Amino acid sequence: LEPLFHVVRCEDVLHELTVAANGTAEEVKTLVAEELDVSEDRIRLYRDDVLLDDEALMLPFTRVAVVEVAEIALHTVSGCCGEILGGVEVILDGSSVGSTDDDGFMSWDIVVGAHDLRVRHHALGERTVSVDISGGGRRNEVVIPIDPRLFIYATDPEAEEE
Repeated sequence: LEPLFHVVRCEDVLHELTVAANGTAEEVKTLVAEELDVSEDRIRLYRDDVLLDDEALMLPFTRVAVVEVAEIALHTVSGCCGEILGGVEVILDGSSVGSTDDDGFMSWDIVVGAHDLRVRHHALGERTVSVDISGGGRRNEVVIPIDPRLFIYATDPEAEEE
């Protein structure tokens, strides 16, 4: 009887593999990438919520979670005229991931699926959108317009004279 481990995706068991035949994370990534028809660099493996590097050894009687990632390319522009907005803070699912560059652009790898993406500009305000990230090695282009806000402060001139 050979020691086994489970490879799961979204809580569904994809494989029950032997440690002897699939000893490293890299070997498991190769197998899963072929099945999902994506490149290996688009696959992440986790054990106990810890990202495994390619050299990580598979342990018997454990669960290895498979996650597909895809690139997101974000562009931020003004809502009125589509002008580039640089230096916009980007928040993904409640966690800051950085800011757009001077050209209003930012790209990074993100887990395939639905996410809340919020952008915040120091002068123009913020906007939140829901995005559905597709896998299969495709780049996900997202353009978010930020509408300018106008603040008007009114005071009673007579009140200031007193």
